[in-house]
Amino acid sequence: MSPLPLLRLPFLPLQNIIQNWNIYEICQFAKVSKRTRNIAKVATRKSVKITLYSGESFVIDTFFTEKGFIVPWNHRPETWRLELKDVSERDNTESEDLDEYDRHHTLNLFSDNPLLLFLETLEFLFNVFDCSIHSVYWNGWKSEDMRQVIDWMNGCDKLTTIRNVRFMLNVNNQMTLALFLETYQKKLGRNWKEGKSNSILEALRVFIPGQEDWRTVLNGLGAVVRHPTQVTRCYIEKVWFYGGVDIQRVDGTIGTVIWTHYQGRSDQEMIPKNIIEAFEKTKQEWVGTDSDVVFEERGDMIQVSNEEEIIEQRLTENSFNFSFVVWK
Repeated sequence: MSPLPLLRLPFLPLQNIIQNWNIYEICQFAKVSKRTRNIAKVATRKSVKITLYSGESFVIDTFFTEKGFIVPWNHRPETWRLELKDVSERDNTESEDLDEYDRHHTLNLFSDNPLLLFLETLEFLFNVFDCSIHSVYWNGWKSEDMRQVIDWMNGCDKLTTIRNVRFMLNVNNQMTLALFLETYQKKLGRNWKEGKSNSILEALRVFIPGQEDWRTVLNGLGAVVRHPTQVTRCYIEKVWFYGGVDIQRVDGTIGTVIWTHYQGRSDQEMIPKNIIEAFEKTKQEWVGTDSDVVFEERGDMIQVSNEEEIIEQRLTENSFNFSFVVWK
C-alpha cells in the first residue's frame, strides 16, 4: 500500500484524520514544519490539560478535555505522559511504556539538560494546543529548577489559569519555612488581596518542615476566621470544608486559608464536638494578641454532634501544612 500524502488532502479530510490522533501523534506531526504546526493548531479543537511533576525526572501529564470542563480525579481520560530525563539514563529506560489498562501512556525523552527540554516541551504544547495547567506538584524540586519554571509561567501569555499548586519541600530545600512565610506575607497574601498578583491561582498547598506560625501568616490581611457552624463550601467532588479563614480581595473574591476547619463529604454533616472545642481553644489563645484577625462567633446553621472525630496525624509533627483555596 502506498503512503497517504496527508498535505495534499483538502483541509476537512485532513482535520478528521488529525482529530483521531493522540497527543503524541499530533506533536510529531506538528514538529515537521511551520506549516504542519499551523495545521495542527487549527485542526485540533479539544483542549489539553497539563499536570506537572518532578521526582527523579521532569514529568508532563497531558489529556484531552472539553474546554471549561473540570475532570474529577477518578474519571480522568486517557493520559499521555512525557518524561524528560538525563541522557545518561537512555540505556536503562524504554522509550515508550503503556500500563496494563491501556489508559496511561509514557514517552521518555532524553537530553543533556532535562530542565531546558522540559520548558521547551511546555512551550511547544502551548503553541500547538489550547492548553491549561491543571495542577503543579512541587515535590522535592530544587530551588533553582522551581525558579526557572516559575519564570517561564510568569512569561507565558497563554497561561491563564492554574487550578492546583502543591509544594512538598524537604529540609535540604533552600526555601525554608521562614522564607515561605515572608514570601506569603509580602507577595502572595498582600498582593493577592490587593489584586496585584496571582489572579489565576485557584488552590495552593504547601508542606514545609518547621513549626506552624499562623500569626505571621494571617496578620495584616484583614482575615476572618469563620466558625465551622457558620459556613460550609465544596472544594472538589465530595470534599466539603466547614469554616476556614477568609481573606477578601479588592474585587470581592474570597480566598480561604484552610485552618480551624472541619472536612466532610457533604454539606449535611454534623460537626464532631472536639472540632468545635479545638476552635474555641484557639480563639481564646488569640485574645489579647496584637492582631487584626477576627474570630467569628458560633452559629446555629450547622449542627454539632456529641461524637468525637479521631484526628489522624498524616504529617510528621514538625511540619507546617498550609492550604489556600480561591472560591469562584
